[in-house]
Amino acid sequence: MKKLFIVLGLIILISAKMAEGLMNIATTKEDALINNKYISFIVVDDATNFTLAKTPVKYDASVKMPLHFFTVENAAMLTQSERQFVVHNLLDDEYDWVLEDNPEEGEIFYSRSKFVINGKTMSWKFIVRGERILMKNVASGNYLKITEDGKFQRVSDESQASKWKLIHVY
Repeated sequence: MKKLFIVLGLIILISAKMAEGLMNIATTKEDALINNKYISFIVVDDATNFTLAKTPVKYDASVKMPLHFFTVENAAMLTQSERQFVVHNLLDDEYDWVLEDNPEEGEIFYSRSKFVINGKTMSWKFIVRGERILMKNVASGNYLKITEDGKFQRVSDESQASKWKLIHVY
């Protein structure tokens, strides 16, 4: 009987930890829009060492790096195994820049959020692979890859996608 309680306790603990996955990286829209409080991250590609940004740069811990925050468009999406987020580049200007996979242009780039017509093009599924994430666009199904020269590229195969590391900035 004691073993049964231990096993049940472990199952409950593991389930709770899995359900929490990635929920603590999201900034609420109220905090972002009204309070200017962000849970900010530097997002770095493992293979190229480029940071995700409107203008990607090589990661260097000794200088100021581009920051991002993530919001959730639909709270119901947090219960899925693949979390859907909007990726915001936190810049020192008044505009809200979001990462978009634009079907008309056939490219991935940062757009001002108020000019994005189809909200799904700026929604990204975060697929956790160990300590890294893959970003898959909800509308197109393409993965995000950054090339050796710092350009964004669409790829359809998970094995070619960039593996992103999130570095929390306090």
